[in-house]
Amino acid sequence: MPVAPMLQVRGDGCDATVVSDLCSLPKGVKAPRVPKDLLQLNCIVYTELAIQNAWTFTAGAGAPVDVGNTVTVRAQGNIETNSS
Repeated sequence: MPVAPMLQVRGDGCDATVVSDLCSLPKGVKAPRVPKDLLQLNCIVYTELAIQNAWTFTAGAGAPVDVGNTVTVRAQGNIETNSS
């Protein structure tokens, strides 16, 4: 399920942030709907980016904020990778 309608956009492409339907959420934690909800989850982070796990999202149509607004969250998790 995507953390839509927010989308992470970088100059070299476009990446969607998703949560697997198989993801086990901690008790009392609801599926993420907005970027700040990701702070409650154990994310898989890619260590080779200069942004160091700071994920910036730009609001699109249907977002709970004005289109074009940006928000940055620092993803955290106990799984890190340097390979795609």
